[in-house]
Amino acid sequence: MDLKTEFNTEKLMTGKNINIEKEFPQESFDVWKEKVIKDLKGKPFDSLKTETYEGITLSPLYDFEGTKKLIEKIPYPSQINFRRGFKASGYSLKDWEIAQGIYLTSPKAFNETALHDLRERINSVSVKINGLNGKLLRDKFSLQVKSYNDFKTAFHGIDFSRAPAHLAFSSDYIKFYDYLNRFSDEEKISAENFRGSFTADPISTFITAGKLPQSELNDDSLKFADYVKVMSERFPPARTIGVDASIYGAAGANAVHELAFAIATGVEYFNFLNNKLSNETIAKKIKFSFSIGANFFMEITKLRAFRILWDSVLAGFGVKEKIQRVLVEVRSSQFTQTFTEPYSNMLRVTTEAMAGVIGGADLIHVAPFNVGFEIPDEFSRRIAANVQIIIREETSVREVIDAAAGSYYVETLTDELVSKAWTLFQSIEENGGMIKSLKKGIPQKLIAEVRERKIADLKKRKLSLIGTNVYVKNSGEIPEEVQPEKTADTAFTNSWDEIEPFDFSRASEIFEELLKSVNNYAMEHGNFPGVEGIAVGKISDYKPRADFSRALFETAAFKMNLTPFENLRDAEETVRKSSRKIILLASTDKIYLDSISQLKNLIASNKTKTFVIAGRPPEVVSELQNFKNLHFIFAGMNVYDFLKKLFETKFLSKENV
Repeated sequence: MDLKTEFNTEKLMTGKNINIEKEFPQESFDVWKEKVIKDLKGKPFDSLKTETYEGITLSPLYDFEGTKKLIEKIPYPSQINFRRGFKASGYSLKDWEIAQGIYLTSPKAFNETALHDLRERINSVSVKINGLNGKLLRDKFSLQVKSYNDFKTAFHGIDFSRAPAHLAFSSDYIKFYDYLNRFSDEEKISAENFRGSFTADPISTFITAGKLPQSELNDDSLKFADYVKVMSERFPPARTIGVDASIYGAAGANAVHELAFAIATGVEYFNFLNNKLSNETIAKKIKFSFSIGANFFMEITKLRAFRILWDSVLAGFGVKEKIQRVLVEVRSSQFTQTFTEPYSNMLRVTTEAMAGVIGGADLIHVAPFNVGFEIPDEFSRRIAANVQIIIREETSVREVIDAAAGSYYVETLTDELVSKAWTLFQSIEENGGMIKSLKKGIPQKLIAEVRERKIADLKKRKLSLIGTNVYVKNSGEIPEEVQPEKTADTAFTNSWDEIEPFDFSRASEIFEELLKSVNNYAMEHGNFPGVEGIAVGKISDYKPRADFSRALFETAAFKMNLTPFENLRDAEETVRKSSRKIILLASTDKIYLDSISQLKNLIASNKTKTFVIAGRPPEVVSELQNFKNLHFIFAGMNVYDFLKKLFETKFLSKENV
């Protein structure tokens, strides 16, 4: 095709005499729909509709006519409900903060590494801090600060007025206020110029500890209200109230859950603190943290929806528009981390970080690829920071203010998220607020239901996790998860009640445990479970199903040898002599059906072997249904349960050893 003739390239490049409507005529929704239906070759158009874990039905097409009324109402950035961001200039005048973690628990080691990373690549530090009273049970790398000397050692040389630090305290809030006060005096840092956040988030502590104080936020050892009050007086610019909604994402929550529980927590803090502080002061002190997962557009819209929702909440508290801006942090999702192919985590966090940027985050924390199973080293920390640096320097994202604006899909999804999250938030309020809902187990139940759906889809490979259930490259050794340091239990002064805990295990853990079992078997027996692959017909007949089968078995490190044959009869000798316990047959439905007699004879005469047929043609299934040593594999099946049972019965069972 002659591009110059077809598209008038010269005009497009010079920008002269271009008639957009003529060069790129707008097609109606019906025209696009007809083209899609034609490509579907008989399948209904509605078969392309999908439902998200948020309960939102996605259409295969979004167009201007269908979203015209919505698009026309969208404000400019920094206006009305902040849908398009808090800043009119986007990132063009001020970048987001590259707020990386350090992942060292020792104050001295933390300080050395933080200073190094601040010099070399990052412009902000993000860290969770454990004090004397309490522990972050899930956090493997929280900084251990038991005294002022520990605090000073950890942050000596870090100027909070130049390099923002984001410190999240698990407890001992007043004690840490004292530390900050002394530190600012000794380091000669002006309190008026303090940048960053020094947050107390008791509800996050309750959730990670699995307990709630009987007197709720009034627990003497927390002194939450006192901390926020004295911090607002001594360090006016600092954010001091944290709402960590990323913990819900780590438990497998959907976007609606994160949004609703985040704003419900914010409202809980407002209601508790507004007898000591004005609503305007509280509004200026809050920082929200969200997880960013693999669903790219959903994560972008989650941040846009949050700003709309929080704007509505603040309006309800009578907070004026000019101080409705809030600090928003995003963190790489823990739920989707994998240990089987850790380098794939680099790819995951890249798309997650990009979603955070386009969504308008103020600071972004990218997890190193190995953070779950070892202390991140110089290399993994550098790669994590470079993800953001490359996005900042090489994508031109700073030159576009709100890159997602006007997208029919994104704008529609944003409104749907707002509606669903607001409905759930109202339900939480009707149940007495976030703390009472946690006592009743409401968030736990809702998240557990979605988590179960995600795990079920992961088992079926309907939900893909690279390196876990697709494209698995088994190295032979799966690293163990780093566990938090064992310390004394929480020492809060009031008695605490147990609450139903959240499950914070990663989605990939079940597949990793299966791989560990297979690897242990291979070490003991000198070889991995084997599959004898029999391909019948021409290469075009068997290759699609043979490739599908190989990928499926590799999920559990089964090793498949494939031999092609012109017909099934030629394969009988190979099957009989094979020492492998599993025989895989790959071909077309027609060849299976034409060879049904040979199939029956082959299976019947090799009763000690388990046969697996790639595909599930109904007529073949009906003909072979009486064979107990036969299975069918197909797209959409429960791959995990099938492989686990096959491994246990054929390789671990005493009858087959």
